[in-house]
Amino acid sequence: IASRGCRGKCTFCQVSHIMGQGVRTRSASDILDEILFLYDEQDVRHIEFVDDDFLGNRDITVEWIKLVAQQKLDITFSVGSGVLAIQIDEETAQAMDDAGFIMTGFGVESGNEERLKSLRKPTSLKKVREGTEIFKRNHRHIWLQVNFILGFPNETYSELMDTFNFAKNLEVDYCQSSILRPILDTPIYDELAAIDDERIEKLDDFASEKRTADTAGKDIVSRGYTFDDIFDKVIDFRTVDMEAIPGPAELQQFQIYFNTSINLIGSVN
Repeated sequence: IASRGCRGKCTFCQVSHIMGQGVRTRSASDILDEILFLYDEQDVRHIEFVDDDFLGNRDITVEWIKLVAQQKLDITFSVGSGVLAIQIDEETAQAMDDAGFIMTGFGVESGNEERLKSLRKPTSLKKVREGTEIFKRNHRHIWLQVNFILGFPNETYSELMDTFNFAKNLEVDYCQSSILRPILDTPIYDELAAIDDERIEKLDDFASEKRTADTAGKDIVSRGYTFDDIFDKVIDFRTVDMEAIPGPAELQQFQIYFNTSINLIGSVN
């Protein structure tokens, strides 16, 4: 962890509630010292950064990345999320490449511009396209992941398809999709509670979801069924009413459709 906090005030996220507003970043020399300790004393050869806003202080981040590159270490790095595409430029991407980054991930959440604005996400679809193109054009060996969320309050199939099509057209290495989970002390939680969304009802006293299965597939297997047994319950998303709002069961199927179509059948690799 090179920094704490986030500049964003995304309506689905609790980071600013827990960490406060803004980003607190360690000095470049302090970060370098820890990396060298891990490398020399602990034989670490890969480090994953889990900052919520990796480029929250871009100048310091680029500074320590360049300092690492100068060491010419036999080490790799990754940052699976917490990168805002609005700050990706060629200098940043090249610095990451030189230092040994093998993976980076952008948080996008929705492929619908209006939904993105309502989430107060500090990015735009245009900036996401530009950021991914920089890596695809000049740093193709860096694994590129883009993260999305499905199931926002009153989100229609039409919006979901906007996200699906945007993710597909990006043609990156992997598009991660998660179904929205309401988190206490976030505006999204209040929105879902106001419309009596059943996801709120499924939370326990600690606002954790009580689930018996992680995915639709696991649920099918746990009941001793095969795909053939439930074939008539599989949704053909080409025929749904685009203005309808899917429930949790439909969202679960859409996530499988999203993952299968984009990351398996449509994998750029």
